[in-house]
Amino acid sequence: PGLGGSWRRAPTVPTPGALNAAKLATYSAAPPAIRQVNHTPQQPTSNTAVPVTATVTDPDGVGSVMLRYQIVSPGTYIRKTDATFTAAASWIDLPMLDNGTAGDAVAGDSIFTALIPASVQVHRRLIRYQITVTDSATNSIRVPYADDEQPNFAYFVYDAIPAWSGAMRPTAFGGFAATPVQDYPQSLLQSMEPWHLIANETDVINCQYTSQAIFQGCLVHRGKVYDHITYQVRGIGSTYVSGKNKWGLKFNRTHDFQAYDNWGRPYKETWNSLGLNACASPWASVNRGAAGVEEALSFRAYE
Repeated sequence: PGLGGSWRRAPTVPTPGALNAAKLATYSAAPPAIRQVNHTPQQPTSNTAVPVTATVTDPDGVGSVMLRYQIVSPGTYIRKTDATFTAAASWIDLPMLDNGTAGDAVAGDSIFTALIPASVQVHRRLIRYQITVTDSATNSIRVPYADDEQPNFAYFVYDAIPAWSGAMRPTAFGGFAATPVQDYPQSLLQSMEPWHLIANETDVINCQYTSQAIFQGCLVHRGKVYDHITYQVRGIGSTYVSGKNKWGLKFNRTHDFQAYDNWGRPYKETWNSLGLNACASPWASVNRGAAGVEEALSFRAYE
């Protein structure tokens, strides 16, 4: 009972004094207990095999441990509501071993290992994975559990921040001429902390220009993946005037965001939502970057 894998959330609200709805009749009917699922490093780089480990035990003996992974390449984000997410063909199976071979460090220590091949690790790929454990009596379970709002573990393959070029107005529009392209060297961009929102391109465009609906995506910060979050645009009157105005992100239960202060220290409390402000000035683009300064000053004063 001291293992996290021995406990489940009841499908209905339990009644005090009554039998918990999720209780199994006997220990032999329980699937293996799995914990300490991990991959290293937290954010891999290209062409390096990634070991995934998990501690698995069962009084009846562990029958098998199977990892399956899904490749999400740049520009092809898969929402958890998409049919592709659950399609068997979009997942690749790998056995996890505890015999001291194929990346497993020590045989018989209940730590099972699978190596996701180096060829899978490509810059800007999101790799998701799930693990199914089965005991000798064929009782099995998959983690993350079915009621987890983030139904997979994940990591983001990233090599380095590249140089970038962009223009405020790449092409002439609405009677206004195109603006020059500005080049930003890699050295400048690498001086700033990267944030990645991985999402469907159409969803991002709709979010910024046409719809206040709630969209699905994935945030990566400091190498940690927050998959299947939701995001939407913030604002009222000027929301869709210039795009990239304000963003509101919400995180899944038990997967709160770990934020850091200006000195790189983690806040003691994690966050279940995050509001972003681009300091845009939708009605006068020349003032972009100045709008919102009063909000920033107020926050600093409160601090």
